Amino acid sequence: MIDHTLQQTIKINKTNTLEKYSYFNIFSPQHEKHIMSAYLIYKNNNITHKMFGSGPRMFRKLCSKVENCDYNPEQCCSTHPHNIFMQFLSELGIIGIIFLMIFYFIIIFKMIKIFLRKTYELMDNAKLVLLIAMFINFFPLITSGNFFNGRFSYINFLFFALYFYIEHTDKHDVKIRNN
Repeated sequence: MIDHTLQQTIKINKTNTLEKYSYFNIFSPQHEKHIMSAYLIYKNNNITHKMFGSGPRMFRKLCSKVENCDYNPEQCCSTHPHNIFMQFLSELGIIGIIFLMIFYFIIIFKMIKIFLRKTYELMDNAKLVLLIAMFINFFPLITSGNFFNGRFSYINFLFFALYFYIEHTDKHDVKIRNN
């Protein structure tokens, strides 16, 4: 698994040393082609599509157009761009990215708020673990599943549900303790 990842991201010759003109991919070459196709879908659209996107689940239809693919369309196309940030950009536009960024900032703010507390309780630790899990799952510099797919949504909504349950239970317990 490690060797395969290194072969996809860094060009290594047979002696296991980096070549003189080596390259580095952030993701695998296939994932980078999907991500570039998502960017081209966003870039080549009109101002309305740039603001509101081309629509959920439209990547699979638009990626095969010649103007949205610098490579062979079979290499550019997939059901989704494999990066949540680029999926939001191509399918939901600037408005979708704004909501995603607000979500990131809320998660970061809540994590910092928990870190700055002097006392750590069990509920704080549980909230922190769930916030970190949500942050990692939505992190823009990793490949991800399709946001509009059930499997990806199940995991995310499970984290949300557990977090809101703990948040509600914690506030309810504080009210009971104060009375």
